Amino acid sequence: VLLKEKILLNYILSIYTKTKYDLFILFFFSLYTLLVDNLKIKLLISICLVMFSISLTNINGEEKKEYVMSLLSAIIQKDICRRYKINRTQTLWEIANNLIDKNCQEISYNVIQRQFDIGSVHTVKNYVSYLNEAFLLRTVSKFSTKSSDRLLSKKSYVTDMAFISDREDVVMSQNLGWRLENAVYLELLRRINSEYQQIYYLRKTNLFEVDFVIYEGSRILELIQVTYMMDKSNKKLYKREIDGLIKGAQLTKCERLTLVCLEG
Repeated sequence: VLLKEKILLNYILSIYTKTKYDLFILFFFSLYTLLVDNLKIKLLISICLVMFSISLTNINGEEKKEYVMSLLSAIIQKDICRRYKINRTQTLWEIANNLIDKNCQEISYNVIQRQFDIGSVHTVKNYVSYLNEAFLLRTVSKFSTKSSDRLLSKKSYVTDMAFISDREDVVMSQNLGWRLENAVYLELLRRINSEYQQIYYLRKTNLFEVDFVIYEGSRILELIQVTYMMDKSNKKLYKREIDGLIKGAQLTKCERLTLVCLEG
């Protein structure tokens, strides 16, 4: 979790201090802190993937939803709409909800444009970038030597599990694989040196996909694949995840391959 994601520190500081400053992004929840007892780890992480949220350890039920919705409202209405003078507040709400529901998936700007009747794809890209800058979502670009691919192809991740599970009128998804992937992404943000390293994903349509590519300078440091369960009896799943790493390694010449799973 980012320190009060709703606060755009760069915007506030530029207005009130009118001086130079350093922006530090602080995280609240770390998977590493869960690695305490191997006998309890699977249950503990499974619970956290579904229930963990922004400093909500002592808040339950409707109070939690009210708190989460107040944060979302502050992010969208104050940090984004007021700052960028956006009139279609409800549309931005709906786009944010749509992207949160589809976390860990590729963003289709054209689909969003048609679905929400927005004038241009350029406007959609702006809306998504505003959500990213406000730390409601974080976007990851596709790994490619072509800058156009990196700009057009992106996946989105939420900055806190509460945004997935504790919004109003949300239909809970039990896809723990995507939740684990989102948690791993947040952990990678904590661990990498953002000055020198970047996180990408690798995808060759209809061939294979690697969830995360850690890149530094001109070389790939690591390929990471995430799956909640690795069951060898499920040949389709096993082939998809393992083949993705192997083919990714062959394509990128990366030798450090990591598979993250809770079962199997």
